Amino acid sequence: KGINRIGNLLVPNKNYIAFEDWLKPILGKMLDEQEPTVQNLSISKKQFSKMMLRTCRAGTMVVDSDACTKIRPKSTILSINDITMAGKSQEDITSFVNKMGSCGANPEIKLTLWVPGEVFSPSKIIRRMGKEIDNKDSILYWAYKNDIPIFCPAITDGAVGDVVFFHSYQKEGFVIDTAQDIKKINEMAMNAPKTGMIILGGGIVKHHICNANLMRNGADFSVFVNTGQEFDGSDSGARPDEAISWGKIRIDAKPVKVYGDASFIWPLLVSQTFVKHVEKKTSSDE
Repeated sequence: KGINRIGNLLVPNKNYIAFEDWLKPILGKMLDEQEPTVQNLSISKKQFSKMMLRTCRAGTMVVDSDACTKIRPKSTILSINDITMAGKSQEDITSFVNKMGSCGANPEIKLTLWVPGEVFSPSKIIRRMGKEIDNKDSILYWAYKNDIPIFCPAITDGAVGDVVFFHSYQKEGFVIDTAQDIKKINEMAMNAPKTGMIILGGGIVKHHICNANLMRNGADFSVFVNTGQEFDGSDSGARPDEAISWGKIRIDAKPVKVYGDASFIWPLLVSQTFVKHVEKKTSSDE
């Protein structure tokens, strides 16, 4: 019982209980999906020749399998035509398959693979939540539907982390891989022709997005909205010129910082910018 405060929001405690009841079964499913499996399948020699292989500690790994979508990347070859290949190098396996040409122009190859389980990053967990919630009032729902990643480097710092902790007493072993997401968000920034940052609040959210833009020599457009002050030495309080000094914002950009509460400033900004463009486009389409 009771009411919890999140910033300027008041949330009944029963909502946290409902969230735990909803999320724990989803974590259970994801934990099961992390378990490795053994896969048996048949492919043609032509398909095999197009796969990208690499020698690893356990033998030979399939790095890229576009030629055969049934094979998951990073699967390890255990056997070919019931002959053990565990521990064999890429050269050994390629040579073995090439010698199969005498059996016909395009002989069938029976593979037994060790298939690694799914490794979930914070953004993959959030995507899964968006898929499972099936509610059009949810931001996560629409992000999932439109394949928009949501990054949360501190995903365990809060209600999700609490549920992960509680679930670990039922079944241990759930792994969250943050390395996937730091690579993904940094590469998104690096590969973008232009980037813009609209950062509501401060702390890890502000620093994580700015740091991704450091990898591309700075964002082209930036708007900060928070109540942080420069004198306290926090990252939240740091002004845009501090980000420019790091190369997180381009030196020729015209960044803006709005000092205030994002919970009421952001709706005002949206109403006077994005909404007007949407309304203008809607009226022109009609």
